[in-house]
Amino acid sequence: MSFLNPRIPGVNSEDVTTDLTESPHRLAGLGQAGTAQILATVDVRAGEEDWNVPASEEHPRPVVLVHGTFGNRGYTWTSATPLLRQHGHRVFRLDYGQHGNPVIFGLGDIKHSARQLADFVDEVLRRTGAQQVDVVGFSRAA
Repeated sequence: MSFLNPRIPGVNSEDVTTDLTESPHRLAGLGQAGTAQILATVDVRAGEEDWNVPASEEHPRPVVLVHGTFGNRGYTWTSATPLLRQHGHRVFRLDYGQHGNPVIFGLGDIKHSARQLADFVDEVLRRTGAQQVDVVGFSRAA
């Protein structure tokens, strides 16, 4: 009989060697999830999207920043947002893929998450009058 019964997909395997070699990766993922739960409640510069910033000739397309698994629009883009703005880009971020309570982002149903992103891009296009956006994604999750 297994020490972990029933078998939990993605947590234990039929091979003890695999369990041992994958443990650091699994623990790192759990650590990221725990950190994300805490940080998801803190949205750095929440609500400060560039809705009223006019387009520049150099950078006519708005930039939509898309966080990855366990990310959120605040802490994922804490460094990139000010840097992009400093270089004349209009920046827009969204949270998508809400899951659980407290909310963890980037874990929801992928079809629903894709719809959330599409709706957000449509809103950015509509509100800014742009014809296209540049989408930048980032995730630390493995």
